[in-house]
Amino acid sequence: MLLEYWEHTGDIKILRRYYFDCRTILEAFRRCIDTNTGLLGATGFWDFVDWQSAWNENSGQPGALKKGPSTVMSLMLACALEDTARIGELAGFQAEAKEYRVQKETLLQAVRKYCFDGIRGMFREGPSYPEFYQGTQSWAVLAGAISGNEAVTALRNSVESEDVLKCTFSTSFEFFRACEKTGCYELTERQLQLFIDLTEEHCTTVPETPVHSRSECHGWSALPIYELFHCYAGMHQVPGEPGKYTVMPWLGRLDNLFGSFPTSRGLIHFSASREKGKVSISLEVPEGIKVIEEGTGEKKKMT
Repeated sequence: MLLEYWEHTGDIKILRRYYFDCRTILEAFRRCIDTNTGLLGATGFWDFVDWQSAWNENSGQPGALKKGPSTVMSLMLACALEDTARIGELAGFQAEAKEYRVQKETLLQAVRKYCFDGIRGMFREGPSYPEFYQGTQSWAVLAGAISGNEAVTALRNSVESEDVLKCTFSTSFEFFRACEKTGCYELTERQLQLFIDLTEEHCTTVPETPVHSRSECHGWSALPIYELFHCYAGMHQVPGEPGKYTVMPWLGRLDNLFGSFPTSRGLIHFSASREKGKVSISLEVPEGIKVIEEGTGEKKKMT
């Protein structure tokens, strides 16, 4: 959250103000690292990850925690270490940032050593726990535990293998970001259909769980909007440079897309369409906003 705030504002002061709070939070989790494997175990609180039916008796906590450490929680901690290192760099704490990255790599080495299944091409949800979860593969990509063709294979296997626990609404965002990072964003279309199908249930927001929901509106209601703006329309703010954006549309199965993207200086109006296999985009940019074209081989027009 702090990094995203900095990306939109360029405000370094807020990072310096809360950097030590980040360290304190990290330390609370690091105390729960298993000494035998170097992986993160149960914290003693509600270690919620996802509303999986297989985890119902554990109230959304990974089933692996009943036997020992959790792979997905370890990967989440690795991402938190990287984010804190980045905040530390920006805030002027270079030595500590380096230390956090060493700790992150140590954690990722333990994940690769104890949890990767070479036959399945995916990470198990625990060192000796015979369960595979799509969210674990997502976080493995985001944390850097796996990359390149291996990352694409893990994500694709998580989609195509029937015995893999699929992400529900609460964890789809990380799966989408992992697919985006590895260049296989087309894998998200099946997952996005879960959100589209909600319209047939007369839902105008996204419920907490796919079935038997106790809440009809949760924060992940924003996910489809995020995907349409940032991936289909391809609008991205340049981190730490307010008012500066890049554009790289990806229409997927859509033939056209148009709308207005909000910025701190007004709306960017966009219209993208596909013709003869190529995508063109037209933009109306408010004063004070700079948009940079990214090299995609697609035709773009900006005004």
